Formats: sequence, structure tokens, C-alpha cells
Amino acid sequence: MPKACNLQKGSVVKINDQPYQVKTIEVHTPSARGANTLYKVRFNNVASGQKLDETYKGNDMLEEVDLDRRPSSFL
Repeated sequence: MPKACNLQKGSVVKINDQPYQVKTIEVHTPSARGANTLYKVRFNNVASGQKLDETYKGNDMLEEVDLDRRPSSFL
């Protein structure tokens, strides 16, 4: 289970029992002392392509999904 601070572009996680792939990550570091770093992440649903924007703190845990990636060609 990766933390939000360990997410990388292309990672696949499970949100609401659906697999989502990380498209972009924006890091916001507040200037106040003791404030948590926020990660604004844009996901795409693997099956439908639907977009989802979520904001996480650095210590939030996410559930990782194992996917097999194979090369393919379209005719």
C-alpha cells in the first residue's frame, strides 16, 4: 500500500473498487509550520477513461492494483 507521497505518474491504484491510473501530480507545500504537504492528483479510470481529481495528505494510504502491461498493435 503506497502512501500518497510515493505516487508516481503511471501508477495504478484502487479508488471506490475501481482501478485508476495517475496522470498528473501537483505538490502544494504550505508555508505555515506544522502544515501537511498536499498532493493534488488527477486520475483516469482504466476501464472507462473518466477523470477524477483528488487531494491527499502525504501520509494517506492508497491501495495499489497489480496490472499486466503487454505491448499491442492495432490494425
